Amino acid sequence: MKRDLSLSDQRIRESKTDAIFTTAFRTSEAFCNSVRRQIGITGAGCASSVTQQAPHYSDSGTIDLDVILSRQRLLIENKISAAWSFTRKGENQADRYTRSASGFDAHSVLLAPRAYFRSAGKTNTFDKLISYESLLPNFSGANYEILCTAIDQAVVPVTNPDDERTIFFDHISALMAEITPDIRMKMRDRNKDSYTVHLDVPKSLRRHTGLPTPSVFLQLRQANVKLMVRKWGWALEWIRKEPGLEGTGITLGRVGTRGTIAFQMQTPFVDCDQSFESQARAIEKALLTTRTLCRWWDANEALLRRLSSLV
Repeated sequence: MKRDLSLSDQRIRESKTDAIFTTAFRTSEAFCNSVRRQIGITGAGCASSVTQQAPHYSDSGTIDLDVILSRQRLLIENKISAAWSFTRKGENQADRYTRSASGFDAHSVLLAPRAYFRSAGKTNTFDKLISYESLLPNFSGANYEILCTAIDQAVVPVTNPDDERTIFFDHISALMAEITPDIRMKMRDRNKDSYTVHLDVPKSLRRHTGLPTPSVFLQLRQANVKLMVRKWGWALEWIRKEPGLEGTGITLGRVGTRGTIAFQMQTPFVDCDQSFESQARAIEKALLTTRTLCRWWDANEALLRRLSSLV
């Protein structure tokens, strides 16, 4: 089993996506048109000005992207999973954008994965919300993969870590090492909204040369485990017709708007708000099912190549 570090197992920094979006504003008219539609402005061409880490109107701190697009000024805060920052005076980051938008006669914009909009407070203080997912069609290659990884990263943020929930997941990791040592979970701090075990894919799956690297999520509250492959979802109806999944207990579905396919198996419901001891039996069954799905991936290279040819 190969132990390399794939992109899906790296943590994407917001400065990385700042740079991607900066380049897109400067060079991609299609990207700028996507932003225009969501802001509600007209025009053509790329942004006339893009400044990273520009000063706020009157507060300390900086604006991630200060953009002039169709003569409209956009003050963009780019988030993946980080909590709102505060100044020494206790000024909240979101409120600083509101004041700067008023002072500069600009639009305040929060640019983030949809999962961030669901989990973060104060998003309604921004004039506009733009999701990473809505802009993905304008990207390809490495930048597309980086943004997809950031979107996945936002599902289990490291913001506002909660010791009790982190310990609960530490117990899951210990049980995994005991009963399913051939699969591993990513170790990270957890918050109260953490309900998903993210597998460390290079340590859990065989790498099939030429095939995409999947992501594997054991969703404790949703009672399923998903092995997800990007772009294969666009061929979902053709993949459904292919033989090879009969009797496996695996179902197929498309996830999100990125053409991701999910190979899914049902698991017991796990209540993370209860003690680990009370949930241990359900967790054990869920881990064994997760291992079954991973070993299916390992053992079916020929089938996977056939499915890949349909995409």
